[in-house]
Amino acid sequence: MDDNKYELLDDDARNNVAATKKIDKAIEQFTKRLVQISKQYPDVGMGDTATDEAIVSEVYSEIHSAL
Repeated sequence: MDDNKYELLDDDARNNVAATKKIDKAIEQFTKRLVQISKQYPDVGMGDTATDEAIVSEVYSEIHSAL
């Protein structure tokens, strides 16, 4: 595992480790929800590169507008 895979900036490494664990959990929960949606709507293209990139782009925009 990368020591700081999210490029977190806290000078206290313990905070970066704790935040990394929470970010990992949030991503895991998000992914589980997307899998549920994909199973419910198997023909919408989830798993397709263009679709996944569009989803990630929207998540990126949401993060920046929220923070």
